[in-house]
Amino acid sequence: SGDITYTLPTADGSNGHALTTNGSGTLSWAAAGGGKILQVVQTVNNTEQSTTSTSFQDSNAAVTITPASSSNKILILGAIPCGSYKSGTTSASTAARMDIALFRGDSTGTELTYAENGFSYTPSSSTSTYSISGSYAICYLDSPSTTSAQEYTVCYKNFASGWTAYTQWCLSGTDAESTLTAIEIEG
Repeated sequence: SGDITYTLPTADGSNGHALTTNGSGTLSWAAAGGGKILQVVQTVNNTEQSTTSTSFQDSNAAVTITPASSSNKILILGAIPCGSYKSGTTSASTAARMDIALFRGDSTGTELTYAENGFSYTPSSSTSTYSISGSYAICYLDSPSTTSAQEYTVCYKNFASGWTAYTQWCLSGTDAESTLTAIEIEG
């Protein structure tokens, strides 16, 4: 009813398709739904990594997923136990710091997230050793626009010389477990 004119498609759609509009009255067939979870890939790792470098290094926290369609999105979720440590005399003005990021590919790939000074804390007095630990949470929705396998890697680095940055690490001295999950969502 009313005075709207619709232009119908010239042929029938495929199984599971629905009519969609371009907003100007032209209808076409398209895949119904969207937003469905198509696959989930998870890695768990408890192998401690450490670096004294101030350039990003790959950690053992990585996951690979192959999208079914170039229009699909990849949701990356993760929790990476990490920290920073220094031995020797540490003045109250020296902070424990590290940087951590999520890359598509490895540390030479595309940086997707970045936490500058992921941990930063200044001791209240001089001490012979100093460390800080916590967990880096990841929640990132990527649009890789490909059907090729995609690797997502957590990379980390030291903020300043003299410190050691760690992943899969906690203060108790035992290796901590990181998780990284890739979820393909239909576009």
